[in-house]
Amino acid sequence: MPDPNSNGAHVAFDTDTNGSRGSTNSSQTAAGARRRSMSAKTRGLVVMTQSLLLVVPLLILGAAIDWPASLDEPASVVLPRIIENEGAVRFGYLVYLAYSVMFLPVAVIITRWLHRTGDAHPVVLIATGMAAASAALRAIGIIRWLAAMFPMAERWETADADTRTILELQFDTANDYGGAIGELLGVSLFAAAWLAVTVLGRSGTPIKTWIIASGTAAFALLLLPLTELAGFGFDLAITLSGVAITVWLFVIGMAIFRSPERLDPTPPAEAPYETSDR
Repeated sequence: MPDPNSNGAHVAFDTDTNGSRGSTNSSQTAAGARRRSMSAKTRGLVVMTQSLLLVVPLLILGAAIDWPASLDEPASVVLPRIIENEGAVRFGYLVYLAYSVMFLPVAVIITRWLHRTGDAHPVVLIATGMAAASAALRAIGIIRWLAAMFPMAERWETADADTRTILELQFDTANDYGGAIGELLGVSLFAAAWLAVTVLGRSGTPIKTWIIASGTAAFALLLLPLTELAGFGFDLAITLSGVAITVWLFVIGMAIFRSPERLDPTPPAEAPYETSDR
């Protein structure tokens, strides 16, 4: 004999099952949203940390060898300071090296966050190439201090007048060449190129006007040190360009940190809500 309660039991069972599935799907959606939010926060923190990391070598090297003013001082002033403050100078330049290498992942984070086109889009590829060149050239410029200047400073201590004359020539040559590679090409030219491609490149993803305007201003200031190559550089060029990119990176890091957006590549037509918060 058929059980009169069987249909009701099936209905009740199906209702409970569907309810459980709905609850599970809601939980998975919420968990996915949390993961995306945490990912955005993590990336924002990485960008902000890298931008503020420059303060460490400024403080340490500034106290030890009067950096960055020491970049323009002669060997007779700089080399004795390096020996007197060897530990601080090494640590300061190692932190500066870490800051410079971190520029590449930070640049990629920002470019991908702004354009949402995937890694294969020309804007992302070109910007990544410019950032990689900037990071590599910065590292080469910094390595001169860790690899060449310390042995030179040690020889300076016991050198006679003739040897010191040779060391001064070596110091000036290494400093001029390494400085041109690190500061002019790495910190200025290729960083400016990355920024220009990132904020002015067109990928079909709308970018907030304030990001374009502030990025363009930072780009112009990054180019200031290059005036040295034309023979009319000025003392504040490096300072102004450094402050400009530091502030811009920190502000963009805050925007990424506060962003509710998904960080995976999504066509703009499928995610109209994403561009409204940038």
